[in-house]
Amino acid sequence: MIKNSDMQSEMTNYQYKVMGEKVYYLDDDLALHVPKIRMDGKNFVPEKTDLKVKKLSNTWQMVLNDLYPYFMNPDLSKLKSVETLTKNEFNTIKEPVQVTTVVKTNDFHQYSKIWDKLDQLEIKHNNLNGEQYLSRYKGEQEIGEMAKGLEFMGFFLGSAFLAMMASALMFKILSGAQDDRRRYQMLLKIGTQKKVIKKSIAQELGWLFAIPAGVGLIHVLFGLQMFKMMMTRPYHQIWIPIVIMGLFYMIYYLITVVMYQKLVLKGDLTK
Repeated sequence: MIKNSDMQSEMTNYQYKVMGEKVYYLDDDLALHVPKIRMDGKNFVPEKTDLKVKKLSNTWQMVLNDLYPYFMNPDLSKLKSVETLTKNEFNTIKEPVQVTTVVKTNDFHQYSKIWDKLDQLEIKHNNLNGEQYLSRYKGEQEIGEMAKGLEFMGFFLGSAFLAMMASALMFKILSGAQDDRRRYQMLLKIGTQKKVIKKSIAQELGWLFAIPAGVGLIHVLFGLQMFKMMMTRPYHQIWIPIVIMGLFYMIYYLITVVMYQKLVLKGDLTK
């Protein structure tokens, strides 16, 4: 399925045998392509030299436990122990050879349909139900469902705070419009054109709206770092809410400009 697609991928096979409560991996496979595990945003890569040690290091234990299929452990409180063997030792074990295939792609999320099909085939092949099976794709789907609630709550609260901030800014500006009329009266008396004054007002209010918007955007972009543990891609399509909020904010700005211009330029100020 993967080979027949246009997906740029790198596949690595790891052979193992299961006997009783132990899983034996072929050390040649592990030395040729050293697997790694990612936990808490960090990559853990074991050393090749540790394969020749009688007792595997903690890093190798973590990596091999992660490499062994999750659904092959029906009782998670009694995980099978893992060991590595040379080719001769591996061949002496009279158990069928099983293979774990690790696939590395140029963009995991771009090929979600393929991962879904592979999960369904694996579930069917091993006679499993949905709860017994775990994969990266399934895990991200479950996290994604949980994240939807957070996204909705964040969008709702963000809209509410934006509306409050923009409203407070708008009323603050409009409340001082009556005092500003004298300033614009003087400009008109010395011959300044009304269209020039309107342009100046738009620019002045633009800065008053732009500065808090820029500070808020920077705060949001840095604040999303906190959600990396809960969301795999917190910045995915972030331009959508930014555009929506920007349009909402722009409406407040335009309303403020129009109302302010009417307040400070109403009547004949030249008299």
